[in-house]
Amino acid sequence: MKKSIFEKAAEIFVGKEDPETGLKLLRVSPLDESPSSPDSQNTLWQTPYHQVQCFTPDGNGICLNYVEWESGNGKPKKKYRSQAILDLTTGKTSYPFPENSYLAHLSNIFPLAILIRMENEIPLVCIYDYSQKKELASFSKPGWNLQEAHFMADGRNVVISYYLGKYYDELCKSRFYLLTPEGKSEEILSMDGYFCNHVQGCPTDAGLYSYNRWPSPKKPCEVVHHIRELYGTFDIELPQKKGVVKPGPLWGGQRDHYLWTPDGSRIASYFSPIASDSKNHFDYGWWLSVMDWRTGEDLASPYPPDRWSGHFAVSKDSRYLFMVGRKTFPYVFAVEIEKLRNGWNERILCRCPESLVRPDNVGPFHMPFCLPDQSGVIFTAAWHKPEGGVYIVELPHDMHHKKEYKK
Repeated sequence: MKKSIFEKAAEIFVGKEDPETGLKLLRVSPLDESPSSPDSQNTLWQTPYHQVQCFTPDGNGICLNYVEWESGNGKPKKKYRSQAILDLTTGKTSYPFPENSYLAHLSNIFPLAILIRMENEIPLVCIYDYSQKKELASFSKPGWNLQEAHFMADGRNVVISYYLGKYYDELCKSRFYLLTPEGKSEEILSMDGYFCNHVQGCPTDAGLYSYNRWPSPKKPCEVVHHIRELYGTFDIELPQKKGVVKPGPLWGGQRDHYLWTPDGSRIASYFSPIASDSKNHFDYGWWLSVMDWRTGEDLASPYPPDRWSGHFAVSKDSRYLFMVGRKTFPYVFAVEIEKLRNGWNERILCRCPESLVRPDNVGPFHMPFCLPDQSGVIFTAAWHKPEGGVYIVELPHDMHHKKEYKK
């Protein structure tokens, strides 16, 4: 029987069984030469933002950031030192991209990457074929601020977002462009009076994507999340079925950070239905939300105490969400989506190495990801400690996705 990604990783990386669940937890650290810093207390290997496509097409490699955290004005300041592709089955690192380029996303279908580099102080977005070490296409918009770039479901075409103006505080303009590997580019969204961000392609439809549309200057707005056909033949607010709990008047309490379920049927996010003047994000009264974007049905439930710590992951079979708790509940755990119909549910996977999540939403964060063959969950923990870095916890037999990973 073919070994899973986790089983191969367990032959390389140091691990131990969790005393409460019996599941194995591995500390992932590159086995070959890697970046170093004289102050190890302020640096760590870290998983990227949870919306990033960070796995190679074979599922074995993951893009990791090597980050230095500097203190300034009482808040940590993140500075990327380097990036690497870590092969979880060998422990070896590589960076098969040009120097002075930033890896934004990997295609999970082809050996393609979205790279960002500066050219005459202007950010240039490139589609790069790392099997041929060849830049296929590039795009820039001088005078505008680059927000992000993301692969669509075909693993080839890229949506790039730009904005102009100080978002939230003044009139902001947003533009989206489609870039193909053949070098064709075209504008696909033009909106003034809105800051549009968090672009994500629907995993099952290369002609569909989602994004957030924030009024700018800001004004009361219950829903910022939109679903849009590639060329704008339709653009709809995420529907809210009659009777569902809705976000309150708190600015920033709307559904913001989100993930599609891989089957393309739902949007998983969180929101707050109550207003608060607190600067502590743990006081916001968050609800977990997994909404069917076609019908508005929302499988929603309030987070119990200390379960919310921000971003989460979705399993490859669209059955589970993976997240990390804090303080009185310091565990990596799973929530079964369908069981949310009956209220909150959780299943502990392991105790998380001690980590301090700041209440002001600055970071670092755990940023979990489900391994492509659903054999484990990879996440960041224990930052600013000698044991800080990246960990993988195995998934139990009944949660393991048995289908082999396919390109």
